Amino acid sequence: RPSGTPYTVNATLSTITNNLRSGLWGEVGPVSGIATISNSLLAFNGIDCLGDSSSVVSLGYNVIRSDAFCGATQTVGDQWGTPGALIDPLLGPLQDNGGPTFTRAIDPSSPAVDSGLNDPTCGGTGTTTDQRGVGRPKGAACDAGAFEFALQGLVDAAAPGATIVVPTGTYTETITIGDGKILQGAGPGSTVIDVTGLGVSGVVATGDFTMTGIRVTGADIA
Repeated sequence: RPSGTPYTVNATLSTITNNLRSGLWGEVGPVSGIATISNSLLAFNGIDCLGDSSSVVSLGYNVIRSDAFCGATQTVGDQWGTPGALIDPLLGPLQDNGGPTFTRAIDPSSPAVDSGLNDPTCGGTGTTTDQRGVGRPKGAACDAGAFEFALQGLVDAAAPGATIVVPTGTYTETITIGDGKILQGAGPGSTVIDVTGLGVSGVVATGDFTMTGIRVTGADIA
């Protein structure tokens, strides 16, 4: 960059976690920089967000565990904890969750789930998949961070015969299920599996299963 020109860092649909120092740092001074964040998740860093209102800019829909030392101004869709009221993003361990790199999955009860906008580019970010290559959104809206919660992950993790409670939302994915598992939604108008235009089945049975309170549209059960 030209001498004296502030550097710019953009964090979009990113999960920034477990750094010993700062997660996101907008530097103030002779060598200054501007950090912008949108649709991202910052947690469990030494300092999650460091800077003032001129060096850190929120574009919305971010989940931050603690806003200590973060002078940015909150805007639409932001969920920021404080030192006295931390936000737990309910992150899983760094592990192989599919895709080319390790990721940290979010729990279905995470505040990051459905915390963004409900459109194929997650609010104009131009990104249609998460870090693993899973399409976004899977529920009522895009999830904050690099990991998009998918219903199939809940199904796969459930023990045979278990009841899987599906959060409210519209899921644009095929569900493969069997082993006597029970898929329980919030009601046909609230929990929907919609694969319209995808050319796939909505539900694929590999054995006996029960489904209640869920509407499947755009395809049949195979």
